[in-house]
Amino acid sequence: MILSKFSNYILLYIFLFLGLNIYSQSPPGLEDFTNSNANTSYANNSFVGNSSITWTYVKTRNANNDANSSGISLPALMLQKSSVGSKVTSSIISGGIGDFSVKLYKGFTGAGSRQVELFVNGVSKGTSIPFDDFSEHIFSVTGINVSSDIIIEIVNITSKQIIIDDISWTGYSPPTTTVPDDNFETYLETHTAAGAVVSVGDANSMGDGILNNDLVTTANISGVIRINLQNLNIANLTGIEDFTSLTLLNCYDNQLSSLDVSAISSLATLRCYNNQLTSLNVTQNINLTFLRCESNQLTS
Repeated sequence: MILSKFSNYILLYIFLFLGLNIYSQSPPGLEDFTNSNANTSYANNSFVGNSSITWTYVKTRNANNDANSSGISLPALMLQKSSVGSKVTSSIISGGIGDFSVKLYKGFTGAGSRQVELFVNGVSKGTSIPFDDFSEHIFSVTGINVSSDIIIEIVNITSKQIIIDDISWTGYSPPTTTVPDDNFETYLETHTAAGAVVSVGDANSMGDGILNNDLVTTANISGVIRINLQNLNIANLTGIEDFTSLTLLNCYDNQLSSLDVSAISSLATLRCYNNQLTSLNVTQNINLTFLRCESNQLTS
């Protein structure tokens, strides 16, 4: 089945939108140059692309009808060379950016490496791997994670023509903490930092709004000062290390076999008695002044 460029765009958008729902990130974006006004001459101009984003190009033309038979889903843009400042720049895009991707192809047939550099808000985020063949190359940058409005800029950094197509990016996704224990995660999803009970998805909870996905939003837990997790049948406290402001932790009367709180330098009070602990790491807790760990299986 042959899909049009528009159909490919819709499918990719649906895929990214599903990712948006799962990971609570801002909407994704895609520019496929359907609205490009570039012609056969290198020029400086602009056009309004997908999602009403304006793209401004310098010393850029169309993709020469994919004369190299690289399988380009036309239209696309060809950046001339670095010495003339050839680049493509977006207008301001809201929602931030998480990951980025663009397709690259060789322009014309002259020998020489093709390579671009990505800038977000004027800051370099990486360069593509140089190539000199007629295959499709994907330049991807992950973990950019800029939460504010952004401007995307793609710059030709070689003396040879390079074709770009299908610029895509995911919106900003807040950092998350892995919490594999379902009972621990459930508590975080249904309680505020002060310990008040709330519904899953409440903006004041310590979770990410999604139950049983083994994740919580790190920003929601990093400022928590006191937490009471006693008698919740918790077997694994992985994730507690990101409670970096914690001064008091009550986790007694659970099913814990190991506990490592060494990363929480602020911790002053720890009650972890009546578990099944064979390992307890408090070696870096210089502010710890009160510890109860009896009724476990600790040997030293």
